Amino acid sequence: MGATREDGLRRTNLAADYVRTSPVVAEAFTNPPGYNSVSANIAMLKAGGKRGGFVRDRYGNPVEQTTASIEQLIESGTCFAGSPDDVYDQIKALSDSVGGFGHLLMFGQGGFLDHKDTVANITLFAREVMPRLRELNTEQRRPSRQISGSVR
Repeated sequence: MGATREDGLRRTNLAADYVRTSPVVAEAFTNPPGYNSVSANIAMLKAGGKRGGFVRDRYGNPVEQTTASIEQLIESGTCFAGSPDDVYDQIKALSDSVGGFGHLLMFGQGGFLDHKDTVANITLFAREVMPRLRELNTEQRRPSRQISGSVR
């Protein structure tokens, strides 16, 4: 993410090299025991055991992650990128499409994104996007559980 759409796309393109290279691993390491659910393993076996092909854009077209453009990664929901408004809108659209979610894991570093851009990226997300995300799914929120007793 960046203060402008262009800067956000630049930063995401640098970080996305992690996404582009992560599928390039030895076959034995693509599905370690316990990594995927039984149903996910069944789906992979039914697909013929071929690697890849699971990431698709919103139109159902396959997205080859090793060569995907930022636009394709955004379209597939793999990355959120652009200005804070762009990123919020992309996260909101994903939330709406899946019926909401309670947790979001932010990956604000990676690939060739340097320390300065990483700090700026995460800080901008915390200041500009995260407060707005609290408004999503308010009707679905459950009260936080209080843990009594001391923590050792």
